[in-house]
Amino acid sequence: MLRFYQSIKFIWNHPLVETEKLRALYRYFSFHIRTRINNTERSIPFVENTKLSIQRDLSGIATNYYTYLADFEEMLFLLHFLNSDDVFYDIGSNLGTYTILASGVVGCRTVAVEPVKETYNQLLKNLDLNQLGQKVLTCNVALGKDEGTAYISKNQGAINRIRDNNYPDTELVTQKSLDVISCKFTPNLLKIDVEGFEMEVLKGGELTLSNPELQGIIIELNEHSRKYGLSNDKIHYEIISYGFKPVCYDPFNRYLKELNNYNIHSHNTIYVRNYKMVREIIEKSQKYQIGRYSI
Repeated sequence: MLRFYQSIKFIWNHPLVETEKLRALYRYFSFHIRTRINNTERSIPFVENTKLSIQRDLSGIATNYYTYLADFEEMLFLLHFLNSDDVFYDIGSNLGTYTILASGVVGCRTVAVEPVKETYNQLLKNLDLNQLGQKVLTCNVALGKDEGTAYISKNQGAINRIRDNNYPDTELVTQKSLDVISCKFTPNLLKIDVEGFEMEVLKGGELTLSNPELQGIIIELNEHSRKYGLSNDKIHYEIISYGFKPVCYDPFNRYLKELNNYNIHSHNTIYVRNYKMVREIIEKSQKYQIGRYSI
């Protein structure tokens, strides 16, 4: 019941449905009614002629159906920052919503990393649906500090995470480091969403994080790192040690504001290296049609 109320509150307060709150709630309720009767995959329109394949309980991807963009600030920062010549790394890509925005909407190259086999297969379906095979390099691996193997849960949707081998319902996956997979394509923007394992990803990416071509990081900081004996503060200080600054972003006004700390009002924080340059890029970026808004 708590999850239900949280979902309703999230949809009701989402900036992209401000003028169509009841329509958004209708999409939510009708989707859940239909999928309980017949839970088959179906494609829905996403952004700028892209599509998403959704069904009930598939890792939260349906939130993009109710609200147009589940992560309003972060996804629009991606759209406004990236251009077609850039490289985007989607670490913990899940079913590929960020990847589709980067490669299907902006048109840049993406490296999508998703360790859970079943989720990875769904990612491939979404890429095929959008004919993005030539734009996206996919990696069915986990990222960590060292090369080797790791165990990851496999039946928890968007919250699958690295576990020890005594935990039930896990699968053994290959583990690589960020520096190894980025040796061919240097990213301009990273998105890291690995359910608390973020520090291990960063520790394996010293060369990548030091490269001046990397200008932005979108990272989940929601205290899940405590499960690994870490904290948001430690991850924050690790990132700023490479010269990045935390910011928040107002997509409607293309306004980038520097913060003194990670974003405590969101599960994610955006970091930029060269504030002035990034601000100039997003101010000049084209507009995109998102729901009823041209942003």
